[in-house]
Amino acid sequence: MYEILEPILYFIIGIFIILLVAPIIGVGLHLARDFATKNFFAFKRKTKRAIKTPVKAKPKAKKVTLFTKLNKSQKHWFRFVDMRANALDFNFLKKNDTPITYGNEHYIEYKANELEVPEDKREKVALDRVEGLASIQNYINNNGSEKQKFHFLASWYGAIFYASSIGINVDKYKDLIDGTE
Repeated sequence: MYEILEPILYFIIGIFIILLVAPIIGVGLHLARDFATKNFFAFKRKTKRAIKTPVKAKPKAKKVTLFTKLNKSQKHWFRFVDMRANALDFNFLKKNDTPITYGNEHYIEYKANELEVPEDKREKVALDRVEGLASIQNYINNNGSEKQKFHFLASWYGAIFYASSIGINVDKYKDLIDGTE
């Protein structure tokens, strides 16, 4: 019986020794490296400082941006415009497109994706897009970069073109945005 238990006992003792000795060897290897690089005293100073002086967490200053002035819905639409603004090379885009021509590209995208929206909800989605974009117009005009303004107008035109294509009367919405006809 001892013949069977003896190898198991040695195995358990071996694991126990490895678990105890391995961390000690690891610390010893770090000390040996520091001695070899003649950096032992720097290691010692770092260790003493770490023990004596607790690390104080720097208080995080609340970042105040104009973005905080937007409500949740407006933040969604701003992120929508900002995502589009950062998706393409703006220099290439402004050389080859205007907000109206690029808005037509947005319209084509909206039209291609309309099958993903149930037919009874398409008008609501289109109106949400138009009104959501209209709600951030002042913010974009006052705080947006040139490319954000460009993509905002392109998204606006695309939203108007799409809403009009599904039978929504957009005349009252055209007046919400300065510069639209």
